[in-house]
Amino acid sequence: MLVLAYLQSSAGPVEFARMNLLVNAAFDTNAPVGIAQYTLKLVRRMAAMSQVTVLSPDPGLFADACRVISIPQWVRSNRKRPWWTQLRLPTLCSDEFDLLLCMTPEVPLRKRLPTVAFVPDLTPMLLGRRHRMREKVRMLASLLTLARADGAIAISRNTKHDLTAKFRILDPDVIRVVYLGPGVSPGSADTRLAERFRPFILHVGGHSRNKNVDRLLSAFAALRADRRLRLLLVGSGHPMNVARSRRRLHSLGIEDRVVLMDGISELELSGLYTCCEMLVYPSLYEGFGLPVLEAMVHGAPVACSRTSSIPEVGGEAVLYFDPMDAGQIADCMHRLLTDQRVAAELRRLGPKRAALFSWDRAAREVLAFASTLLEHR
Repeated sequence: MLVLAYLQSSAGPVEFARMNLLVNAAFDTNAPVGIAQYTLKLVRRMAAMSQVTVLSPDPGLFADACRVISIPQWVRSNRKRPWWTQLRLPTLCSDEFDLLLCMTPEVPLRKRLPTVAFVPDLTPMLLGRRHRMREKVRMLASLLTLARADGAIAISRNTKHDLTAKFRILDPDVIRVVYLGPGVSPGSADTRLAERFRPFILHVGGHSRNKNVDRLLSAFAALRADRRLRLLLVGSGHPMNVARSRRRLHSLGIEDRVVLMDGISELELSGLYTCCEMLVYPSLYEGFGLPVLEAMVHGAPVACSRTSSIPEVGGEAVLYFDPMDAGQIADCMHRLLTDQRVAAELRRLGPKRAALFSWDRAAREVLAFASTLLEHR
């Protein structure tokens, strides 16, 4: 109920001064991952409301929406990007801009502008055993730079709680929660790919260890369902993690019923959401959980984890399970396949819940937060 009240209270227009923002998008903004999706969507909405200049290695993605400054291709590298952030970014922060908005939690220590940083999630720090040491060290180094920020934007209340309770780098009063909008919305969905695999259960999110694909495969193998039913795993991942998923489905004897997909278009993904029997999302930890929102927008029933930020997104419009229990995952899938009343109710509730989240609202809230910070300097 708290989340619902928060979303409803944010629905009206927000007045803010016209600002000139510099947005640091120094990463692979063309990658099919959450951070790239929300950067592109958010920048486009903010550019319609304020003056925005983007620093990006993919200038073509933003050129039709706002001014773009092209930066080196090597900033895509997680290993090299911190050097660019600390040494080169400050030189681009000229007096023509009012505020620097960093789309990752990396802030230049030699700061020349008021700075706000996005904090999408803290996955490597909180699920340490499932991530390599260098990923944890890299994230910790980034988080420590937040001490130089004037404010931060967390994409869920859960992320704000984790940031303040476990790391205490920033005062909670300068951290604003701004929910995302859907990365893929209904419209002219391309259902040709989806029609080839019907009937199917859908998972979107790739093969990172926190996505919990192993237990999903175990649950699917145990599912009492028509043998024609398939499981589609959409998303990329480190080759080691993809190989792990392949070994697991082979060991379970379900290789003829599981399809791994990568590199599909937004229209094809929209078609998959439109045609699936359900989305199953067993993630152990998420900063937000975009696939849950995207599935609800498309009217697809959702069965997902009751962990981290996911209930903030799903509310009462999804079916929850314990992601550590493959039996519960299988039971939820079976229920949505066999109980048409429950499935129909989730198809009805999903779009209503999803309507509470939008990129216009997110852009207004980011700009209002930036305006407030500038007023109090």
